[in-house]
Amino acid sequence: MYCVQTISCAVAAMTLAAPAVADTIHVPAGGDIQAALDGASDGDIIQLAAGAYFPVAPIDPIGKAVTLRGAVEKDGQPTSTIDGQGSTWVLECTSGEGAGTVFENLLLTRGYSNSGGGMYNLNSSPTLANCMFEGNSADSLGGGMYNLDSSPTLEGCTFTGNASGVFGGGMANNRSNPTLTGCTFEGNSSDVWDGGGMYNFDSSPTLTGCTFTGNTANLVGGAILNAGADGRPMLTDCTFTGNSSVIGGGGVFCYEGNPVIQGCVFTGNTSSRGAGMYNLFANPSIENCVFTGNTPHDEGGGMYNNNSAPTLTNCEFTGNHTESSAGGMYNYSSTPILEHCVFKGNTAGEDGGAFYNENSSPSLTNCIIQDNAAVNGGGGMFNHGSSLPVVSRTKTCSNLPDQVTGSWTDNGGNCIQESCEDCTTCVGDLDHDGRVDGADLVILLGAWGTWDAEADFDGSGLVDGGDLTDLLGGWGRCP
Repeated sequence: MYCVQTISCAVAAMTLAAPAVADTIHVPAGGDIQAALDGASDGDIIQLAAGAYFPVAPIDPIGKAVTLRGAVEKDGQPTSTIDGQGSTWVLECTSGEGAGTVFENLLLTRGYSNSGGGMYNLNSSPTLANCMFEGNSADSLGGGMYNLDSSPTLEGCTFTGNASGVFGGGMANNRSNPTLTGCTFEGNSSDVWDGGGMYNFDSSPTLTGCTFTGNTANLVGGAILNAGADGRPMLTDCTFTGNSSVIGGGGVFCYEGNPVIQGCVFTGNTSSRGAGMYNLFANPSIENCVFTGNTPHDEGGGMYNNNSAPTLTNCEFTGNHTESSAGGMYNYSSTPILEHCVFKGNTAGEDGGAFYNENSSPSLTNCIIQDNAAVNGGGGMFNHGSSLPVVSRTKTCSNLPDQVTGSWTDNGGNCIQESCEDCTTCVGDLDHDGRVDGADLVILLGAWGTWDAEADFDGSGLVDGGDLTDLLGGWGRCP
């Protein structure tokens, strides 16, 4: 009897200890999604059929780590639509949901709220994949999504035709740090204020490979407005095309804070000032970015800096145009730092084809200012007021009607000529490929300790540390 009882107890204990098996709960088209969520347990999947659903209140996972999954076409297009009918926001996470709460393959449309017409997140960080936010609206913040103290993760999601009355037509983030990968923002609008595509306040979102097209703001930040000293957004490999705002920053407007922007492309954006980007009391780090074909109504085709000190490395400003001043970059009381940047083919209807500096002293090192044009003066650069740019190892040539108007500091190694054919010297370019890089370093080290006229840059009679310093000083694209 003891043996039988012991075995029975052991089996019972094993049964109690076994992990619960996740269920898949199917909801037919037009069915009650909230009822399915209410009856679900952590790990369950709520599978929606293709078709439309019309909730009378926001769908809420109430803190459960469940997956709400829609159906898809063969090409992955969601076919399960949740329609707020203009009377309620569509989704909400307000119970501390984490990454285990997942929304997949959903079309969320016609949601309406004061904030977060499509989705409202408070102190929650759910996961969204292949979700579409279309035609949602909010009176205040976040027509598509509003995040407050939240950090959701979004992958492959789209925000199209959403609108807000105040901030963030597509998405608004307040003290939030969402992560977005491969997401698209198109045709969203902020009808009264700022951030047509996205609004960030004291937030540090991470965006990788995202696209912003045709978003509009009534004031600033057609695609994105970054505001707040505590925010540090990170944008990598994103594109900003055809976005617009009325006052500044057709593409991106930065107010305070230190955003990091890498590998991004700004094309065909428009605004009054700073069609590509406008920085106000902000010091962003901008690397490997391209500003091309942006057109403001006033100054600063590619970028407008106002009391700001951005750092730009390996950036290109090409083909930007204004009927006013500064086809490429306008600086007002600002001290930007530029290294290995190219300004080519920018045009201005007044002054400063590439640059217009008003009481500003930018620093340029190893840059190229070429083939820019202004109607009045400073085809390459126009310096006004107390401006005194510091220029090092930079080629300024073939600009019209002149190269530089106004005072500047020649820090050495510059070439300023009416024709770029007269600017052929590039210290450190031993293999003559137009760049100073590792191949040139190998040649220099091979000549170390010898007298090699070409590698003896400082003319000391010996290839040594002084020449190495000169080579490293010219590292990168030749001016």
